Amino acid sequence: MPPKFGATVNFRTRGFQESSLGGSNAELGIARSGFDLNLNYFASPDLILLGGFTYEDSRFAWESLSALAPGQQTPVGSARILSGNIGAIRRLTDRWSIGTTFTVRSTGETAATSNSQETGFSLFGRYSKDRTSSFSIGFATISQLSDDPLVIPFVGYEGRLNDKLTIATVPVAAGIGIQGRYQLDPKQVYLLTVAFENRNFRLGPNAPIQNGVLRDQGFPIELSYRFRPSAKVEYGASIGYLLGQTITLEAANGSTVLDRTLRPTPFIGLNAQFRL
Repeated sequence: MPPKFGATVNFRTRGFQESSLGGSNAELGIARSGFDLNLNYFASPDLILLGGFTYEDSRFAWESLSALAPGQQTPVGSARILSGNIGAIRRLTDRWSIGTTFTVRSTGETAATSNSQETGFSLFGRYSKDRTSSFSIGFATISQLSDDPLVIPFVGYEGRLNDKLTIATVPVAAGIGIQGRYQLDPKQVYLLTVAFENRNFRLGPNAPIQNGVLRDQGFPIELSYRFRPSAKVEYGASIGYLLGQTITLEAANGSTVLDRTLRPTPFIGLNAQFRL
């Protein structure tokens, strides 16, 4: 049986090259940094309790906004995400298990003190075909800032194709992705991740669009290299491309002020992980 308690801390940062907003001369560059703390506790051989905390800071660099509209002001300079979650996985048989998670997230400018919370709930079942593959099916409900809640059915998979290559659905910073993992040797691994990320930021009362919402969505494709000098330390770097990124600004009453798709843009990233 594994140790009763486990914890992992992951630090990450990404820098995105400036990209034009919908073919105009206006540009937007983004830098993100943050960390994740993940906890697990084996309450019994058949029950795992989960917990976690996430912090992410996004910095927005706007250029030539007057190309969009005369006198256009910078909508937001920085925004953060604070998220906490709890969950449990219960093994029912040698092959079947069920799980659930509950998430609370505060997202927006620091000055945004009201209506900046989102919540999420998921319920799923998992079937382990053997020690090399498993399938999951379930649903998730997610509330959104100033928008209707989403109910999303999902299917998950994790499978080892050979001694070196694994494919799995994985959670990412603000969404979900599909990841291929190639274990070069016990200390080195390559990761290829294709994901969808969705961020909603509540704007503060002093923002140009008071108490509005900034929606930031996109599809990052990322190639990472990780090196593990010891069993408890891992660090690495990544390069990638962000496709289909859309930036939407909404007023407090829900009306759309700006809705633009950015050109595909490259990014680089750094990562460090510690197992406690």
